[in-house]
Amino acid sequence: MEYIAPQELIDAKTVAQFLKRPLLLSGEPGTGKTTFADFVAKSERYSLYVFSTKSISQSVDLFYCYDTISHFANKEKHLFHFLRLEPLGIAVLNALGKDYVYDKLIHELKNDTIFQDLESSEQSKLIDQFLESCSFNKSLVLIDEVDKAPRDFPNDILNEIENYEFKIKELGITFSLKEKPEKKEGIFIILTSNFEKNLPDAFLRRCIYYNIKFPDEKALFEIILVHIENKYVSKKEEISKRIKEFKEIRENEAIQKKPATSELIDCIRYLLYKDEIHIPLKNNKAALSTILKKNGDFSNV
Repeated sequence: MEYIAPQELIDAKTVAQFLKRPLLLSGEPGTGKTTFADFVAKSERYSLYVFSTKSISQSVDLFYCYDTISHFANKEKHLFHFLRLEPLGIAVLNALGKDYVYDKLIHELKNDTIFQDLESSEQSKLIDQFLESCSFNKSLVLIDEVDKAPRDFPNDILNEIENYEFKIKELGITFSLKEKPEKKEGIFIILTSNFEKNLPDAFLRRCIYYNIKFPDEKALFEIILVHIENKYVSKKEEISKRIKEFKEIRENEAIQKKPATSELIDCIRYLLYKDEIHIPLKNNKAALSTILKKNGDFSNV
């Protein structure tokens, strides 16, 4: 399905790509922040990697994780078995290229006795398993809901985002694009934020920013058209009426939880499937249940 992106958002993306800066998107939930990353990845042939920020996220989590407990329980296995690359780590290795990464690992592990005791075929197998998530294509990394992380998280990732550098401390190996700035063109970062809490100024200075506004009725209609089957296009007039009612519900100050675009899409798809698109929303409790999520809101429609 086609994503309907406003030209201003496309322009912001172009600026971010040109300047090799992250693109920070804000906007209320359901306005398409996350979906935009998928749209860019598909239309510009990026491999998409998603990092879902949590309240306990640390900067290293963007690059790799190490399962200490499992390794402790299986000491006979090499460390490689318990390392997993994460989105930004994958992107850095993608940009460096498979041959470079492979040769660096072999070279840097020459003093690793456990690794060197393995047959060359086993060494290759371990490295291949470690790199299996890499596409070695250009990468789009979506850092979703960055404002959910601890306060220090945005500042902690400034250097990593600027230089695309990280160290796997358990192996003592550092990967970096610092000396290969031309490789940065192979990575594009999109961050999303609901601005549940303020982001540091130093972090914001390094981002290109765009706020996705809630679509007007015309834009909502265009969005709906790309999400419904062609056989329903003849219902344009009824669809327009339901969109108008949806907007009135959103603008009602008594509504506690304002419905988002994704909920409107669900509502219209349901109405078309049930052949109830001609029924006003206020007279269709089932349809209202797709857009209203607070018990008190039903009595305010």
